[in-house]
Amino acid sequence: MCVVTVTFVAVKGDSLLIIKQMNGEYKVNSPAMKPLYEEAKSLSSFFDRVTFEHVYRTENKRADALANMGIE
Repeated sequence: MCVVTVTFVAVKGDSLLIIKQMNGEYKVNSPAMKPLYEEAKSLSSFFDRVTFEHVYRTENKRADALANMGIE
C-alpha cells in the first residue's frame, strides 16, 4: 500500500467573487453560500498550504465548457 501526502493545493476558479471570499478579501453575505464557504475553509485545513487563484474565463475555455455540460 502506498500513501501519498499532499501538503499544497492550488485552487483556480473563474469567479473573482468566490476567489476573493476564499482569500478573506470579501465577506460571504449570501446565506446560501455561507455553508459552502465554511465547508471549503474546513477542507482547506487538511493541507499545509492552499492558494486560491483567479483565472479569467477566456483563459479557461475547456473548464468552462465542462462546467456548462455539468449544469445541463
